[in-house]
Amino acid sequence: MTLGIGAFDVTDTDSLAAEGFVDYRFGHRRFGDYFGESFRGVGPMLGFKANSDGGLMGHGSLFIDIRPAANWVVWPSAGVGGYRPGNSRDLGGVFQFHLGAHVGYRWDERTMLGISFQHVSNGGFQPINPGADSVFITYSILFD
Repeated sequence: MTLGIGAFDVTDTDSLAAEGFVDYRFGHRRFGDYFGESFRGVGPMLGFKANSDGGLMGHGSLFIDIRPAANWVVWPSAGVGGYRPGNSRDLGGVFQFHLGAHVGYRWDERTMLGISFQHVSNGGFQPINPGADSVFITYSILFD
């Protein structure tokens, strides 16, 4: 499980807000045996985000587990979800795409500190599509 705290809509200071998230990456991964030691496979992930202006988003995504060097982890992800703006930025509708990139340093086999960049957009499926970018400091812990 990964917990993050940071800022919502960092590229538009007019709608900047505090934001937090929780992601759960399932342990089961596919294709990890095909590309060498650095590639650990593709797996499913569920996430939830909330910002201080009442914006909420839940998403289901796929992530790639990459280990480029000892103790370093890179997790790019992509998925779809639902967004409710509250008093936050209108992203053009409920249906949204979620893209993320997480880089972390593993202190041991169970804990990791990192940073995460996340983008939410409806991909042009709605007339309004401003998108929103978020940046987080993260803490991950492995559950058995």
